[in-house]
Amino acid sequence: SGIEEYVVSPTDFGMEICTAEEVKGGEPAENAEMVLRVLKNQEKGGARNAVVLNAGASLYISRVAESMEVGMGLADQVLQDGTALWILDRLRQASE
Repeated sequence: SGIEEYVVSPTDFGMEICTAEEVKGGEPAENAEMVLRVLKNQEKGGARNAVVLNAGASLYISRVAESMEVGMGLADQVLQDGTALWILDRLRQASE
């Protein structure tokens, strides 16, 4: 079928394993604030690492990136340079 299964850990990519509390959701306003902190590159903990790891995996499996490491690098770059937040702002404007 061509489907490969992987089990990855943040430690495979030099990240620390976070606690459930670091990524646990809450009230919608709290969740939105956490997402904004990640997109504004103000979050340096588990929530940011979870975003980078998952985005990297998504970019890899969609063949945008040649490896998870490359995908994670791309995800990290768009968080650092503000592109991710810029895209969110464009989506907000388009939906108004």
